[in-house]
Amino acid sequence: MESWHEAGAASDFELEMPAEVRIGGHRIAVHHTPEGFFATGAMCTHEDESLIDGLLEGCEIECPRHMAIFDVRSGEVLCAPASVPLPTYPCEVRGSEVWVLVPDAGD
Repeated sequence: MESWHEAGAASDFELEMPAEVRIGGHRIAVHHTPEGFFATGAMCTHEDESLIDGLLEGCEIECPRHMAIFDVRSGEVLCAPASVPLPTYPCEVRGSEVWVLVPDAGD
């Protein structure tokens, strides 16, 4: 099962500055892009490096360690060395809050 969780106020997420939230044991990166808000796993799938210090331009996040690039809308790998896409989570703005749909504990 999955549940919606409040990630924070939309105004707390700076444009093109990824932010990590922890929801139900998941490390989630919330990305405020010119196209809206998107949520992915917070760790690079190449070598488990945090993406929070990565460069977010538009809808592309670059891992700060080995420069793998991912599309935050789909999790798709856009540039090696990563080969596994990022997990993605449905994300929406409700009023002034950002909400993320994540698997419940044990899922």
